[in-house]
Amino acid sequence: RTRSATSSRNMAMVLSLVCAILVTAYAALPVIMDTLHADHVAGTGQTKRVTLEDGSVVTLGARSSISVDISTRTRSVELLRGVAFFSVRHDPKRPFLARFEGVEARVVGTSFELRRMTDAAIVGVSEGTVEVTSSRAGVQPTRGQGSLTQLNAGESISIDPTAENASVVRRESTNGCEGNSQSKTGSLKM
Repeated sequence: RTRSATSSRNMAMVLSLVCAILVTAYAALPVIMDTLHADHVAGTGQTKRVTLEDGSVVTLGARSSISVDISTRTRSVELLRGVAFFSVRHDPKRPFLARFEGVEARVVGTSFELRRMTDAAIVGVSEGTVEVTSSRAGVQPTRGQGSLTQLNAGESISIDPTAENASVVRRESTNGCEGNSQSKTGSLKM
């Protein structure tokens, strides 16, 4: 009888440990999958500066990752996790596309930031001009639907991929990616 009670407690401890391991693995799965698909990763508490083969520079924030595809016709980067600041080398023959969560920023040469949050995608422009589009449910929007907006230096946009509207913020400061300046807010129908 004592042996049976001890055996039952040991079994309960083993099952608890297995459950804890499975919960931890499940919680870490998105990070692991992003890291496996990433070309460049910045770990916890790190920033990483990456020079792409076209001469553009990407600075990754902590716990951020990107996938890169540079070809003779286009330059494409997907933000898999976190935040990235881009200084894009001017090349009018090969547009630079930065994508994440159904949001696409298209530029020729500029400096801008992408920030992937749990409930929003944010694009902030510090220099030049960026065209931002958002597709929902796999449908590529068109200009006529009001799904494209052009951001200039000092402007940013916050897009909730599940909502119909995006918040366009025009900052009064000249730095669209940093600081807590006063802003004017509008709305963009997605």
